[in-house]
Amino acid sequence: MPGWQYREGGFVYESPGVTVTIDQHAGPAAAVPGYRPDLADALPGCSPFLLWEWAQYRVTVAPPLPGIALHVGDQVVRPVADGVYLFRYENALGASRIRLAGAPVPDLPVEVISHKLAGDGLASYPRLYRAMVRQIIGDLLTLPFHLTGATAHATRIHDGPPSPLFTLHFLRHHGRTLAAALEAVGRSPHRVLTREELVRPVAMATRLDGAALRWGLTHPDSWAVTAGDGGWFRLGGQAVLPERLLQQRAEETFDTHENRFVRHFLLSLRQAVDDALTLLERYGGRQSRLRAVGTVQTDPVAAREGVPQDDSADQTVPRVTSEGNPQGDSAGQADPRAASASEGDRHADLAGQSGPHANLAVQGGPHANHTGPIDLREELTTLAHHLDEALAWPWWDEVGELVHLPEQSTVLHGKVGYRELWALYLEFLLGRSPFGYGLDRAIAARDVATLYEYWCFFRLIRALEPALGPARLRLRADETGGLDWRTAAFFGDGGWRLVFNRPARGGRESYSLGLRPDFTLIGPAGVALVLDAKFRLDAPRPDLDEPDRAEASPQAADLYKMHTYRDALGVRAAVALYPGDLAVFYDRRTRRRRTDLTLHELIFGDFEGVGALPLRPEGGTEPCMIS
Repeated sequence: MPGWQYREGGFVYESPGVTVTIDQHAGPAAAVPGYRPDLADALPGCSPFLLWEWAQYRVTVAPPLPGIALHVGDQVVRPVADGVYLFRYENALGASRIRLAGAPVPDLPVEVISHKLAGDGLASYPRLYRAMVRQIIGDLLTLPFHLTGATAHATRIHDGPPSPLFTLHFLRHHGRTLAAALEAVGRSPHRVLTREELVRPVAMATRLDGAALRWGLTHPDSWAVTAGDGGWFRLGGQAVLPERLLQQRAEETFDTHENRFVRHFLLSLRQAVDDALTLLERYGGRQSRLRAVGTVQTDPVAAREGVPQDDSADQTVPRVTSEGNPQGDSAGQADPRAASASEGDRHADLAGQSGPHANLAVQGGPHANHTGPIDLREELTTLAHHLDEALAWPWWDEVGELVHLPEQSTVLHGKVGYRELWALYLEFLLGRSPFGYGLDRAIAARDVATLYEYWCFFRLIRALEPALGPARLRLRADETGGLDWRTAAFFGDGGWRLVFNRPARGGRESYSLGLRPDFTLIGPAGVALVLDAKFRLDAPRPDLDEPDRAEASPQAADLYKMHTYRDALGVRAAVALYPGDLAVFYDRRTRRRRTDLTLHELIFGDFEGVGALPLRPEGGTEPCMIS
């Protein structure tokens, strides 16, 4: 059979000219390459070829081929011997791809799994992914938000239609505003007075002005000889009169740049609504729920469904280490947010299984203005009817195609209905994902660590609302279409805010080097505490109190990072959030290790120190919830 195959303990590709094997080089027996086609059924787009994080793998090319290069994700791996390469994934989970450039060998799509995700069996991996995506979508659909940009237009070019996540979010939040704006435009559409010049018979002329006289005297083909002396002038002894005259007719027209813009925007919105309804019908059946599947295709799925191999997400960026370079200095550690989606059909058709958590018609938070679940299908259908009615206005027949955007138009900036549509159109362009391109990329590539960071942000907002008041989001887009550090959730009257990726510049907010904690909670008195999402962190153990054990522990390294934040930023407390079960806090004053401290106590109490608080997806216990 052509293509990659699984054989006990590894992956093999065989052809008449070359054989390539991928097997485990070092590590526990539980980390051997695996093959699980059932995962692709549970999470479409997931490769059945599995590799494990932190395990070292060997690629053997026999016979060795000259001029080839091994790419793991976007990292190049150098050979340790002729035809032999060693690599491992560090802090990278999700979709990746192994490629032998210059060799007649197809790419191998792989799924990078962590043993942490397999505690309840590998089925926990798609559950975890779905849970985070569902909850992020639910929060985006229910939290009030305001989206602004660094410039009037996003500077990032985006090919293709909006993602389903963006469509649902945008239409869900702005459907009523769109309907009201269209009603205002329909009541009083913009018109301009135009003057049309046409040549008409003298009997039908209504004006005899200077323009008509000049035209008549300069167009001999319109002259006629008349009997008697009744002509305008004499030519060759004969009286001459014009038979036709130039006339100017003034009339109103709807063919304005502003109306062309409105028509263009309406057609774009109508297509977006159709796509959203199709998605709901495809994955929700007769229920208003969006079932989650990633349409990011890997080769086995693409081959079955006729999707081109190139139309897949760029893959998780690993840190590659080799035996000749055990510290991995040559490769460095890539930011997982650097993974980018391809230019094809790369956005995830977001989803989940049926069940209570799969329902996208989510209830809002404690301060939501909903009395029941949101019926997305009904809302989208109502909006579609409004758009259809607007597109049926008879005066569209004389409106042409949009050639350029009239950005300086006083009508678009001041006339009721038009100004609302213009503001929404800028937002429509500003970001195809309501939370920046990073979230779309993380969903598409199943970048679990980055998804966990976004998920923690929304979980913290929901956890803080009961004590600090209802939250509203301000999403600030930067020049790339992503989020800049001014993205924040404001609580109550605005005295408290949770800031996403707020930078602390060296020599100013930080007395040493520049730092960027994931979340900064700022109150009336200033920064209350900083938090970092650490998906890879395990529960801190008591034996880490011993220096020899702590120095070699990745768990201790994350707590050391909290010390760095607390010291450099001068905050009371710095806390890591991790998907575990045990809370731990090291109190600076008492020198005690506490396991009973809550987020509420950290915010409003007088505690100083560092620690870690558990925050788990999949709806488990909520130890960080404010009591």
